[in-house]
Amino acid sequence: MKRSIDVTKWYLAAAFVLAALPLLLAACAEEKGTITFGHSEGSFGTVPMESEVAGFIIESVWGYPYEVSAMTTPAYQATLASGDLDALMEGWEQNNPEWYTSNIEKGTIENLGPMLEGGPQMWVIPQYVHDEFGIESVEDLADPEVAKLFVHPEESDVGAFYDCIIGWNCEKINKAKLRAYGLDKYYAPIAPGSGGALKAALASAQLKKEPVFGYYWSPTSLMGQFDWYILKEPTWTQECWDEVIKGSESDTYVPAQACAYANLPLNKLVSSGLKDKAPEAYEFLKKMQMNLDRAETTMSWAEQQDIKEITDMRVVAHYIRTYTDNVKSWLSDDEWKKVDEALKELDY
Repeated sequence: MKRSIDVTKWYLAAAFVLAALPLLLAACAEEKGTITFGHSEGSFGTVPMESEVAGFIIESVWGYPYEVSAMTTPAYQATLASGDLDALMEGWEQNNPEWYTSNIEKGTIENLGPMLEGGPQMWVIPQYVHDEFGIESVEDLADPEVAKLFVHPEESDVGAFYDCIIGWNCEKINKAKLRAYGLDKYYAPIAPGSGGALKAALASAQLKKEPVFGYYWSPTSLMGQFDWYILKEPTWTQECWDEVIKGSESDTYVPAQACAYANLPLNKLVSSGLKDKAPEAYEFLKKMQMNLDRAETTMSWAEQQDIKEITDMRVVAHYIRTYTDNVKSWLSDDEWKKVDEALKELDY
């Protein structure tokens, strides 16, 4: 026997579903997990800027909320491996080889390819110091008379070496290199607490035309702002770097040799869980790539605008509007339209 259909009840049920649909969709949207990006504490650098650009696009196109947090190197290493942190836009794995290799092999993190084509790190002096005193290499620095040029603000019997930022692995690496070169007899390292403090120390000497000796990296506005001489060091080899890393893990071990930093691509590292948590964000990050020139130029622009925080949304908007073709290469036409609409909603 055929059953009759109560049309009125059917229409009422359909109407209820349609009325509730916006709420259901909103609830689904709210269930999307927050994408978390990490960067080193004290950094007015490219990583927080890249993270904000990525987060803005991911939220605008796919609706995932995002956070960008500063943390110490041990903290972002632990949280990325555990899945509590989703992405690190520049892994600098050459400074953390044991952690990187171990977690790649265990499958707790993934390398999604380069964000930047290289990440030069170097020991520098002002070009005018090189020209006047003929200092060319780390060997030339192993001289007490040369060391006197680089006045230490607290110690009179040694010169100053402005080291990497406290808490970054390059601080320990530089100390190991000083020991290996025998320069720890002539120079005492000064490790500032932030990127701004390190930059201020080096820039201040340049403005006063005074000698200064220290570590720096690129892409940064400082390297383009002044004329620097990169000190010559032995060429990087894996054997040498293994010794340097061994020295960085001990305050007393003297590496048998030391060498320059390797200029390797700066890769995007993500937690292995990101692919399931936010597949669209995962695929997008695989495509996203800036380059050294774009990143450094953006940093310089932010400084010229006297922007105090590189995570400022003005920097995000400036990058996307200035390098639209670059950003479009990461997105489909429909995805780009959503980014463009989100940009229009900003006040600048």
